[in-house]
Parts: sequence; structure tokens; C-alpha cells
Amino acid sequence: MSWLEIFWILGIFLAAWLCYRTIKGRPELFSMDAALKTMNTLGFLALGLIAFIGICIMLLKAN
Repeated sequence: MSWLEIFWILGIFLAAWLCYRTIKGRPELFSMDAALKTMNTLGFLALGLIAFIGICIMLLKAN
């Protein structure tokens, strides 16, 4: 087993431990109300990104 594989495994365990600690410490982050607010925000960001890319494509085709 190489050092790179060992570091990957340690990183995976660290990420899992941080996720577990966050979920146990702040369960209100995963409530339905918080999830709906997050989905609403991500939806607006996605629409903005789609509009931005569409404008960029139209400007590139105009040249």
C-alpha cells in the first residue's frame, strides 16, 4: 500500500467523522424547512447560471 492510498483512506475517515460530528451537533441543519430554503436558493442560482451561459453563447454567436 502506497503513501498516497494511506492519505486517501485517512482523508475519507476525516471527512466521514466531520460529517458525523456536524449532523450530531447541529441537527436543525437537516430539517425540512432548511432543506426547502436551500433548494429554493440553489434553484435561483441554477436559473441565473443558465441565463448567464445563454447570454454568453448568444454573444459568441453574434461575433
